[in-house]
Amino acid sequence: EAVGQPARIAYLGSSRSLSMRHFAEYQTALAAAAQTIGAQLQIEHVDSVDRLDSVFEGMVQKRVDALVLDNPAIFYVNSKQIAGLATQHRLPTIAEGRAFAEAGLLMTDGLDYVDLILKAASYIDRILKGANPGDLPVEQASKFEMIVNLKTANALGLTVSRSLLLRADEVIQ
Repeated sequence: EAVGQPARIAYLGSSRSLSMRHFAEYQTALAAAAQTIGAQLQIEHVDSVDRLDSVFEGMVQKRVDALVLDNPAIFYVNSKQIAGLATQHRLPTIAEGRAFAEAGLLMTDGLDYVDLILKAASYIDRILKGANPGDLPVEQASKFEMIVNLKTANALGLTVSRSLLLRADEVIQ
């Protein structure tokens, strides 16, 4: 919705972020999601920040319209560099995690990690007070957040719709 109808979407991940056993399933799911909007999917892997420049240049040469960024630790540590490359190459990028929007990516959408940490702290408290971990219920994430970085949208020449801005949990000016 933020970038119109992309014909080519790239997914940038790290081979360290998924076991190879699960990667084939994940790749199939990603390709199916891209196909539902009529886009082709290109998958890229980076396990060293030394390759980031060349991978971004390659995506531009392949005329990628938008980028979905995985969230391995290597990307969090280098989020400002990735945001700078995405903006430099005019590549709208979405990722999971507040840090990426704050670093300058166009959007983030995903789990609210503060909420998860608070839930984990509650479990730790109960266990330290004598609760048996096996008796505690398994919980799934229930709080998600979407952040839009308008400064980045402007730098990319994008106009983010009012409806998308209203659905965002936070808009970075």
